[in-house]
Amino acid sequence: MRQTITTATIIRDENDKISSIKVFVKGEKTDKSYEIKIGGQFMLESPHERFEGLRHRMVRVEGFEEIPSGYCIRVFHIEAQKELTVGLEELKSIFKWSSQ
Repeated sequence: MRQTITTATIIRDENDKISSIKVFVKGEKTDKSYEIKIGGQFMLESPHERFEGLRHRMVRVEGFEEIPSGYCIRVFHIEAQKELTVGLEELKSIFKWSSQ
């Protein structure tokens, strides 16, 4: 059985504000890391149903937010011209899915 472990680490600056999120994907054939920063872009490849019709397109990171269940990032879907929020668990699954 193949197992892939995905973790996300919040990186804070000297003012205790979130400066980036690092996502690590480690598996039998995969060992990758990604750094998510404001202004950066990544491909929205996700198995989550709420992203149906928006997959396989670029999103731009607009900011980070602390929410009751943890943290999320605000992204802007470039093609759909739509702002979305992506929770940490969703973010981890996006990079796990795209790394396989």
